[in-house]
This record gives sequence, structure tokens and C-alpha cells, in this order.
Amino acid sequence: MSKELQINYPDPGFWTETSMIQLGYGVWVNLSMVSIGLAYGFSAVTLPQLNLPDSSIKVTISDESWIGRMITGFGIGMVMSVPRVYMTEVSLPNMRGVIGSFPNIAMSLGITIQAGLGSVLKWTILCYISCAFAVLLFLLNMKLPETPYYLIQKSLTEDAQKSLKKFRSNKYNTDAEIDEIIDFKNDNNIRRLNFLEQLAALLKRSSYKPFLLMTIFKLIAELSGASIIFMWTVDILERSKSSINPEIGNVLLGVTRIIVGLITAGLIFNVSRRSLAITSGCIFLYFFLPETKDLTLQEIEEYYNDRRSTLTSQRRLMSMQFNTLSATAVTSKSLDNITNRHKKPSIVTFSEN
Repeated sequence: MSKELQINYPDPGFWTETSMIQLGYGVWVNLSMVSIGLAYGFSAVTLPQLNLPDSSIKVTISDESWIGRMITGFGIGMVMSVPRVYMTEVSLPNMRGVIGSFPNIAMSLGITIQAGLGSVLKWTILCYISCAFAVLLFLLNMKLPETPYYLIQKSLTEDAQKSLKKFRSNKYNTDAEIDEIIDFKNDNNIRRLNFLEQLAALLKRSSYKPFLLMTIFKLIAELSGASIIFMWTVDILERSKSSINPEIGNVLLGVTRIIVGLITAGLIFNVSRRSLAITSGCIFLYFFLPETKDLTLQEIEEYYNDRRSTLTSQRRLMSMQFNTLSATAVTSKSLDNITNRHKKPSIVTFSEN
């Protein structure tokens, strides 16, 4: 039976040199997530420009879907998981929560930058800017040190010791941490696994339970449509007849994500992750359900395709009409009763012949 890693060295406080070093590396590594934000935000500002009458490239709905999904998916697929894994391997337990929120903040920053630039620049210039950032990021990441866990897995203990010192302050005792990692590796016979061994490890309860939990959690998050909003913000605001300027609304959405991400990063120290997830879902339902109550997907689609004049379900319209007619009938009857009650009796006179 595999043993768990027992941490016998104390975590430094937040306001210490070691923690600040880890925060610095967290910002550095998550610059890659900024590039993902640039990719997400690219289609949101590019597609409306391609639909302009003077555009040199004409696109259809299917072309827009291809640009917004396939290219974006290819651009972010290789980068999405690397920053999280890297920072998990180099961070101390007391910093993993706040640093774990960096990817979403960095991605929001990239979306906001792209939205701001897209409101004043042509999409061709955005291509050059995004490409220049990717090249600069590639050169910068060449200077990143390898993680100690990876080096120890390759039996490069001295290199792992040197690497760990780059992620800790000079006053921090790295020997105890390295010894813990080495003992954990030896006790569990950690080595490179073949495919069947990886599959067997995944089928263990300690592996598949958190794996399934996070897979379902992420799947539900994606089905909420958040990613669609990032990539189609301007188009959605235009078609929804919003009173907000689409370009300004796109920027405001990105700024809101950054602010909420920073607030969440601060709350992580005092609030449980489960509570934050539940609160996030409840806030989403609070704003979403009233707008779609009793509506079918077809009715929603008809409204946004200008085939319906109101975002109100047919059943609700019939109910409103029935209530209106009922209220009118009751009001009329009440007025008649009041009128009859206050009507003066007529005086009848008879004339004698």
C-alpha cells in the first residue's frame, strides 16, 4: 500500500520571502494563461469585424463556429494544464490555494486586454500583437527552472536541490523538504509507468474518485455556457438588443471577472472551497432562472433571432392574459355593484287625466 507524503517541515507565513518568491513564480508561469485569455477574447472582437460590409473576408455562421471553436481549442489545449501542474509541484501547501486562483485571474486579464484592444484596433493588428506576446512568452519561459519533483523522478537529486532553492528563500531549510520528497519516492517506488500501469493507478479509489468529481464539476461548468460568452460576447450583446455598447460591455465583462477573481483569491484563506463553489452556482441561478422561467429552448432561440417580440413563454403569456381578463371581469362587476348601490331611486309621477 502506498504511503502518503508526510510533511514534517513548517510552512512559512504569507508575508515571508519564501511566499513572495512563490507568488512571483506564480505570476510568471501564469503569463501562459494570459495567452489563453487572448485566444478566448480574439473571436469575440474579430467575428463582428469580419461581418462588416467593408471586410475583405466574408464569413458565414459555420465559418464563425469554426474560427471560434477549432482554432481557439487548438491554441489553448496545450497550455491549459501546464501552469497548474507546475505551480502545484513548486508551491508549499499554504500557498497553493491563492496561487491556484492565478490561472483564472490571468485568463480574465487576457480576455480584458483583447477586448480593450479589439475596440480600437483591427483584427489583423490583434493577430500580430498576440503572436508577439506568444514569442516573447516562449523566450521568457526558457529561463524557468525545472520542478524538483520531476528532477527527483529522474534521480537527479543534486539538480533537484538546486532547483528547490530557487523557489525558496536562503533562510528556508530545503534539506528537510528534499528528504521528504526522496523518502516518498522510495517508499512508493515512484517511476515512469507504462500505459497499463497508469490505467491501473487511475482505477484505484484514491485516484478515480477525485478524478470523476473534478471531471463532472468541470463538465457542468462548461455546460453553463461561460466559455461561449467569452468567445461571442460582442455578438451576444448585439443580438440581445442590449442597451450597453457591445465593445464596452465586452471590456466590462472582463474587468468584472478580474475583480471577482481577486476577491476570491483573498477569500480562499478564510472560506472553504466547497462554500465558494456553492455560492458561485447559487448566484448564477439567481440571475439566470428568472429570465428563462417557463421558456423552451425554441422560444429563447426565436427571441434572439427576431422571431419573437418578447422573452416571455407562451404559457406565461396565456396566464397573464387570463389573469388580465379575470381582473377586468371582477373590476367591472365590482364597479356595477358600487354604481347600483349608490344610485338614487327614481321618482315616478302620475298625472291625472
